[in-house]
Amino acid sequence: MLKQGYEEDADTKQLVTELSVTSPNDKGFSLQDGMIKFQDRIWLGNNTLAQQHVMQALQNSGIGGHSGFHVTYHRIKSLFA
Repeated sequence: MLKQGYEEDADTKQLVTELSVTSPNDKGFSLQDGMIKFQDRIWLGNNTLAQQHVMQALQNSGIGGHSGFHVTYHRIKSLFA
């Protein structure tokens, strides 16, 4: 789903193309196993479906478990870019 989302966004698709030639780039992005990382965190980009899935998964897990929006948001921010 995440890699498919990269293909659906023109800017992200361009970033993947650039990173396939030079990774990491001078902005802190890298490409690892087809996934974009920013400063060693998985980059979701403009993929709102992936963002929603991550939010729901963490809210419903032991890691994020019903801690409220702000706490869950900060946990997501520490894992994803």
